[in-house]
Amino acid sequence: MIEGGIIAEDIISLAYADGAQLSKITWGGYEASDISGSISWISQEDDAVYWTSQEGVGAISYDDNLADWTPEYSYGEEHTKKAYFDSGYTFITPPAALGADLIRHLVNGKPHAYLESHKLPLVQCSDDYPNFSLLIDGSYYQVRSKDYKVQLDSAIDEFDCYLTIRVDQDITDYWVLGQTFMQGFVTIFDNSDSEESLFETVARLGIAVNKDDPKTAISLGVSPFATIGDIQPEMGFTDYDGTLQTTVDYVRVISGEVANTILYSQVGGHYPLNSVFDVISDGDDTAAEAEASVDLIALFIAFWVAVWVGIEDIFKWIFNLQ
Repeated sequence: MIEGGIIAEDIISLAYADGAQLSKITWGGYEASDISGSISWISQEDDAVYWTSQEGVGAISYDDNLADWTPEYSYGEEHTKKAYFDSGYTFITPPAALGADLIRHLVNGKPHAYLESHKLPLVQCSDDYPNFSLLIDGSYYQVRSKDYKVQLDSAIDEFDCYLTIRVDQDITDYWVLGQTFMQGFVTIFDNSDSEESLFETVARLGIAVNKDDPKTAISLGVSPFATIGDIQPEMGFTDYDGTLQTTVDYVRVISGEVANTILYSQVGGHYPLNSVFDVISDGDDTAAEAEASVDLIALFIAFWVAVWVGIEDIFKWIFNLQ
C-alpha cells in the first residue's frame, strides 16, 4: 500500500468503542481526534516477531475492594511475564497461575460455572464485577467489567453471560491481550520507522484512551509493596508453600452437549469463539467423531473420483493410440 502510494506511513490504528459508537481501523496513521489524553508508547525489541511488552505485566489493581482482600499487588520478579498484543484475539489470557488468581478474585462467591470446552467462566449478567488495571511496562491500563463480561446469545442453564478471561493450562510464561484489553483504547501499530534489516527494528506500539468510549486515563505506576505470594493466605491457601495454584475450583463444570456451543458477543466486536480456537472438549468426543466421519466420507468420494478420472484417462489414451 505504501509502494502504491495509497498510504504514506506503515501504521495501522484500531479504535475500539462500545455501544452506539462504532469501532474503526485507520490505515497509514491514527486520528488524533479519536484520542483522549496522551499516547503511551511501548518500544519493540530488536528481534521481535510479535507486538510485545518490554518489561511485562508486573502488577494488578482492582477498582473495588473485594471482600476486604488486598486491592493491589505485584506479581514479583518470578511471575512478571511478557504480554503479546493481538488484535485478532478475543480474550485476555494470562499465564495459568495468574489467570486462576484473577478468576478467583472476579467470581468471589458469585454464581458461576466453567465452560470446559472454551476454558471460560459462565456467570450471571445481573451480578456486578469489578474493573481492574494491569501494570504494563510501568503504566496502568484499565480493563472494565463491561469489557470482559459479555452476554450470551442464549443462556446456558442459569448463566446468561461469560467472562472473556481465558485460563489455559498450556500457557504459563506470557499474557495474550486481545480485544477484551483493547476495548476503549486506540491501539497504534507503528512500523513506520523500521529499518530494512533482518534483526533490527524500531517499531513501537501506542495505546491511548478512546474519547468515544473513555476509561480511566493511562497512568504511570510503581509496583505495589504486597506480592501475589503475600495474598495467598487471604485467598484461603493457608498452607501456601510458594507455589501458586494454577486451577480454579469452579462451583460447577459444564461440558457434554454444550461443548460446541458458539458464544457470540452482543457488543464490542468480539469474534465468535469458534473462529479463534478448536472448542471440542477433551471429555466430549461426539463432535470429533462427527468431524472424523465427514472427513472419511470426503476421502471416500475423492478416492472414487480419482479412480474414475484415472479410468477415463486410460480409455482416452487407448483410443488415441488407435
